[in-house]
Amino acid sequence: MLTGKAKSTLHPDATEFIPAAMSALSAEPDTAPALAGELSDESIPSPELPPQPSLWPSDPLTTSLIPRGTLYRASGLNLGTPESHEQAIVTMSSGGQRGAKAPCPIPRPLRPNVGQRGRQITLRANFYRLNFPDIRISHYDVEVHPNELAQINRKVMEVWRRLPRDPTLSAIAAAAVYDGRKNLFMPREFPLAKQTTIRGKTRSEETFIIELPEEEVVEAMGCHPKTSGPQRYKLRLRKVSEIDMERLHRYLAGVTKEFPRETIMVLEVMLRHKPTALLESGGTGGGFYTSEGTTNIRGGLTIHPGWFQSIRPTAGQLLLNLDMSSTAFYQTGPLINVVARFFQRDSIDHVRWDNERDLHRLDKFLRDVSIEITYRATGRRRYKIRAITPKSAVHTYISVGKGTTMTYVSVQQYFKEHYNIRLQYPHLPCVSSGAQLDIIIPMELCVVRENQRHTGRLNERQAAEMVRITALLPRQRAGRIQHGKNIMHSDAAHLVAWGVTLESHMMEIPGRILPPPQLSFQPNKGIPPMIAGQVTTLPPEKNVCDTPECGTWKMEGPLKFAAGASLRFWSIAVFGDQRELPVETIQSFVLMLIQAMEDKGMTIYNQRPDIVYGPGRQEVAATLALAAERAVQSTEAALDVSGGLANPGNAQLVICIISQKHTIYSDIKRIAETEMGLMTQCAMSRQAMKLDAGYIGNLILKLNAKLGGVNVFLDPGKQLQCLGEPMSTMILGADVTHPPPGTVEGRSIAAVVASMDSRFCEYRASIRIQGARQEIITELCSMTCELLDLFYQRSKVYPKRVIFYRDGVSEGQFSEVAIQEIVALKKAMKDKGLEDAKVTFLVVNKRHHVRVFPKDEGQGAAGDPIMDKKGNVMPGTVVDSDICHPYEFDFYLTSHSGLQGTSKPAHYHVLYDENKFAADDLQELTYRLCYLYARSSRSVSIVPPAYYAHLVAARARCHAASAAHGVSGCEDKKRPRKRIGVLEIARVSDDLQKKMYFT
Repeated sequence: MLTGKAKSTLHPDATEFIPAAMSALSAEPDTAPALAGELSDESIPSPELPPQPSLWPSDPLTTSLIPRGTLYRASGLNLGTPESHEQAIVTMSSGGQRGAKAPCPIPRPLRPNVGQRGRQITLRANFYRLNFPDIRISHYDVEVHPNELAQINRKVMEVWRRLPRDPTLSAIAAAAVYDGRKNLFMPREFPLAKQTTIRGKTRSEETFIIELPEEEVVEAMGCHPKTSGPQRYKLRLRKVSEIDMERLHRYLAGVTKEFPRETIMVLEVMLRHKPTALLESGGTGGGFYTSEGTTNIRGGLTIHPGWFQSIRPTAGQLLLNLDMSSTAFYQTGPLINVVARFFQRDSIDHVRWDNERDLHRLDKFLRDVSIEITYRATGRRRYKIRAITPKSAVHTYISVGKGTTMTYVSVQQYFKEHYNIRLQYPHLPCVSSGAQLDIIIPMELCVVRENQRHTGRLNERQAAEMVRITALLPRQRAGRIQHGKNIMHSDAAHLVAWGVTLESHMMEIPGRILPPPQLSFQPNKGIPPMIAGQVTTLPPEKNVCDTPECGTWKMEGPLKFAAGASLRFWSIAVFGDQRELPVETIQSFVLMLIQAMEDKGMTIYNQRPDIVYGPGRQEVAATLALAAERAVQSTEAALDVSGGLANPGNAQLVICIISQKHTIYSDIKRIAETEMGLMTQCAMSRQAMKLDAGYIGNLILKLNAKLGGVNVFLDPGKQLQCLGEPMSTMILGADVTHPPPGTVEGRSIAAVVASMDSRFCEYRASIRIQGARQEIITELCSMTCELLDLFYQRSKVYPKRVIFYRDGVSEGQFSEVAIQEIVALKKAMKDKGLEDAKVTFLVVNKRHHVRVFPKDEGQGAAGDPIMDKKGNVMPGTVVDSDICHPYEFDFYLTSHSGLQGTSKPAHYHVLYDENKFAADDLQELTYRLCYLYARSSRSVSIVPPAYYAHLVAARARCHAASAAHGVSGCEDKKRPRKRIGVLEIARVSDDLQKKMYFT
């Protein structure tokens, strides 16, 4: 270990990356635990609560913005009638001023009824019924001294549980469950010897002296203690409360108004007890992972399989939700091997160290990884990597000695003189540790410890590998879930001690399969074609129609786009070397593309668009400008200008062929869409070179939508009768994207899209930036007004009915969203004089662990299929009972046919409903909208407006100023230590804002 300062090699800002929580691991060996003085008891302890379960959003304890005294309806509380919703809406006072009136809560609608439409089926869901007794649980505060590590706490508590004592007390202690921090629970009271009065309240407590073997302390601390032999700790237990489990039964039965959250907390800790001892915990969440059956992926990572569990209260019963879960861990073993795999090399000998960008990537990858040194067996042996030195062991120097005797030696020389180790790889950089980065260790003398989660974002290839590894078919996934249940909850004695029973098999629930809609395509022969961008409609019988099978349809034979766009002024820009992307191949690709567009009803005037080559990222603007210029100068395009173009002097489209999306895609979109007002479509060169018809078919779906065409639609009169009374309707979708992990100074981006036509095929977008990781859309009112004006310009009327699908909101944020965003939405309506417009507001969420499986295989009683070819439930499968909220209006909808693995249903939760939808109508509307996603010929997993909002927010990050991707706060500009997030975004040009540029 080198403890001197590294000369001219340490990064001045690196100390900013050292978490305070790691201070214990940064201590020198002489600060190891020893028996200290008496424990303090100045006040009644406030135990730190363990990780809270994912509860229903109506739980009073999850709604921090709700004033005290608020009445809830959804949790069995009296909220008044649904008609009181409008009275509950108030204009929010200015941001948090003292004395400002607190916003009123917005009551959520009750489930109007259980849906009846569709074919009735029986499903299995990954839930297990959980039964528990009406007992009083003793809650104890735990304090271990001296110690700061949860690993030590658990070892101390385990020894305490096994202390010799009276058999009755031994049985009570054996049933104790501990959360690793401050909370201990027992199903029966454990008598404590001492009575202490604190702030007028008498508490029983007792202090125990616990000894741990030295080797266990070394294993947990990563260093040898100051004194050898068994290590002594003080364990103080203090009883703080009793938790009555009968309150949970009363809540589930709808008798009580108060949600007893602490009872769920007790059961969560109890059910985590055995998994925590057997498996690697996933931190503060409900995940547990095993090192058995791991699979290595590129980049020095490995996938650990595991399980996720949480408790869900439903109507009259408590359920354990158990699902398969996998996550990425660092590969273990010699650090140089992990580094070689990070760079996709077989050996460290094949890694080049002359690229400073690669060195920065490695620094980011290894930061906070725990290592163990191999060059000594005594003293501290575990460290956390804080940085990578920019120079090798030969050229990294440390100070040795003090005062006048201090000299500087290289790391290579130091280890030769002090440890008699001749470094085999002196050209490698070293790792730095310690709060001041003053501990320098050669890479080859480090081993990456096991079971370390990788919390960074996976790149595209890693994510694809992970999906391939974890995408199990339904039968396999269900079997793995059952296997996890058997592993994690097979301790019958532990459950018996608590009086808890857990059903052995997944529960069976009722479900329904909604019929697919009939899709309308181009008019029949002899009927004038629909004009892209115009509000013309044709009688339904005049259109070619088709009914999808299993959520898919093929654009073959007579099926053509409902409204084919026309393309006249366009060109091809190739970003790459002409030797690798020969012009002959590009021409073949263009010819196939033109043929496919014309086959589907598009009109292509210029059959020979110009092809220009650009040198790469440095010349994006110049290449796009040249391509746009060539597009309007084309002789063939200028032969006939009778196509009705608004401005024949502007390029309509430039198709950009690129080799790597992450290097140039953002630059193309930012320059084209914000600086030039130019529509672009990127195509990957490896796909274009294949001349694959399937890829080209997907490409033209996007092109037709971008150019103002309509691919497919639903006849409102026949297929959307679920909307009820005919009236002008606008459907909106919203999402917020946040800066990626490790980003500093970044901003979140909010995106809202809205439909512009009666067929819900054309959408326009509005974008804003807001505070980092702020989920609430702060400028929703102005964004909605902007979209309402566009709707009026398009349709000459304002909408009388508004349906809002909000993506990306967790259950714990439902109340805050309801208070702020619905108020903003209503204010926008009022500002436009639309007080009578009725609003329905839903949250759509796919970040959950609910899965449903067909109970039986094959076909239903009437011979209709109940599963697709892969064993997934059929598209249109909806569940709105048993596993749903006991009172509120929500449902799970599987609207797509999964391409791989097990399909995940989308969870829709209605937070506000002035339109008073019946369950059947809202479920059918939501399902049918999923067939109108312009980029696909399949139904999608969430409604298109929510999908589009996500695309718009992601595209807005491409529009960030180039400075946002640069360097800040670093002396070495070539090797940034920080990733600067989006600070501002450029505005999309006015012309493109009137088109679906984001498809």
